[in-house]
Amino acid sequence: MDARDVARILDLARGGRRVLVVSSSHDHSAAALEAILEHESNASQVRRARGAERITFESGGRILFVSVRSHAERGLTVDAVYYARDVEPTPELLDRYAPTVAKTSRGVFMHAERVEPEKISG
Repeated sequence: MDARDVARILDLARGGRRVLVVSSSHDHSAAALEAILEHESNASQVRRARGAERITFESGGRILFVSVRSHAERGLTVDAVYYARDVEPTPELLDRYAPTVAKTSRGVFMHAERVEPEKISG
C-alpha cells in the first residue's frame, strides 16, 4: 500500500468516516493494517485479531479490514470500500460490497489503481 493510498484512507477515517479495506487474504489485511499504522500514531484503538483487524479514531472514524475469502463484511455499514492492489474489483465484488455502503448517502468505492473515488449511484 503506497503513501497516497494510506493518506486517502486516513483522511476519511480521521474525518469520522468508516472505511472498509478489502484485501485478497488475511495476511494481506494484516499487512495493510501495519502499513497504515506506520503513518498514524493517534489512533484511539488498534485491534490486530486475525480476521477482525480494526483501527478506531477519536472522531468515530474506523478502518476495518476484511479478506475477500471471508464474508466478514456481512452486516457492516461503511462510508467507503477500498480495494487493495491485490484485489481486482470485478462486477461481482462491487455487487458483493455494495450493501455495506447502501445505507449512506456519501458512500464511495475506491481502488488502489484509481486516482478519484467512484461515486455509488443509488
